[in-house]
Amino acid sequence: MLLSFSSSNEGFIFINQNNTLSVVDYVAQLFPLFGQKEIDATAAQYAGLGTPFEQVTAIMGECM
Repeated sequence: MLLSFSSSNEGFIFINQNNTLSVVDYVAQLFPLFGQKEIDATAAQYAGLGTPFEQVTAIMGECM
């Protein structure tokens, strides 16, 4: 038997929906040990995933 599930799209639960940070600023705060190179690379990986809110939701969803 196999029981499997996914936690896709759960990141929004942990995001302040009134947040006005840019994706770059959000990544910098979420990962305080990242340098600018890592921050920019992370933001670039999620750049095509909709609005900035959708991008930070996806980032948080991946981190859980």
